[in-house]
Amino acid sequence: MDALGSFTQAKPNAGHIMLGELSSMGILKALVTQNIDDLEHRAGVKEVIQLHGSVYKMRCSKCEEVQDLSEQTAAEVLEKLKKCETRKDLIELAHEYAHCPKCGAWSRPDIVLFGEEINKDDFYRAVELARASDVMLVLGTSGVVYPAALIPGYARKAGQPSSKSTPRTAKSARSATSRSALPAPRLCP
Repeated sequence: MDALGSFTQAKPNAGHIMLGELSSMGILKALVTQNIDDLEHRAGVKEVIQLHGSVYKMRCSKCEEVQDLSEQTAAEVLEKLKKCETRKDLIELAHEYAHCPKCGAWSRPDIVLFGEEINKDDFYRAVELARASDVMLVLGTSGVVYPAALIPGYARKAGQPSSKSTPRTAKSARSATSRSALPAPRLCP
């Protein structure tokens, strides 16, 4: 439950806020992320492609309908989950929050779990954005999680300059036209 609490308590940092400001100014056209915490949305980035989904969305196991789960509802579920003492309590909580409004089947968080495929439409959109970009910034990643690690290559093949800032000298940084080993938040004032 601590993991769930960390999502509801997380706030955008200076890096997220800077990206939101760049988006508001029309400089940042889109952001592609593997993060599932929605911090980029909350910081004001207009177009966010979340390759690994979002903890603030539920997806139907039958019809694939996706519905938003507000921060308030997520916090409410967390509080109720903390009070669950029996399996019956958990089942009742699931009945209250985890049903598809369209077909009534069970819903689950719309996130990619280990071994699952990412949403192909999201990946193709990320590739399209990379190919059409003027410049690509790759921030705060090791660059070794595939298929997301392939995306900067599409920008490079289209002749776009790229800059990578990684927490450490990463394999992905070798392909950038400029590099920084500083963590992304340290690059922001």
